[in-house]
Amino acid sequence: NCEILLETRMREAKIFDYIENEDILGFLGSELEERKSLSLPPFSKILKFKIENKDPNLKIGIEKIINKISKEENLLDIKINWWQDKSKKAYIRMMIIGRENWEIKKEGTTLPTEFAKKIHTLLSDFKLEINPVSVY
Repeated sequence: NCEILLETRMREAKIFDYIENEDILGFLGSELEERKSLSLPPFSKILKFKIENKDPNLKIGIEKIINKISKEENLLDIKINWWQDKSKKAYIRMMIIGRENWEIKKEGTTLPTEFAKKIHTLLSDFKLEINPVSVY
C-alpha cells in the first residue's frame, strides 16, 4: 500500500477519474493524444541550445546560422527566444521540431536528418540537449 499526493489547481482534471478507476491505459492514451495535438514528445523533439560564452555576438551569429539551416531544410519550428540563465553566465534557446525533422527511421535504423547533421557540426560553439529535463 502506498500513498500518493497530487497537488493541482485543476480540480476538474481527468487524472482523478483515471486514478479512481485505476485506468492507467486510459490515462496513457489520453496523455499521448494531448501530446500529439500539442506537438510534444514523443511526437517532436525539444532542442535546448546553451551558449556558455556571454558574448552576445556569438549568440547572434549562432541564431543566424540556425535560422539559415532551418530555411535550407524548409523547417518551420516553434521558437522560444534566447534568454539568460539564472546565473547570467549562459544564453539558452529552446526549439520544438517534428520528430521527422530530427531523425529518419530506415530499415530498422534511426538516422539523423540533414538538419540534425548540420546542427551537430556547430556543437563546438554551444551545448545541445535533446528533450532536456530542465530549461535551465
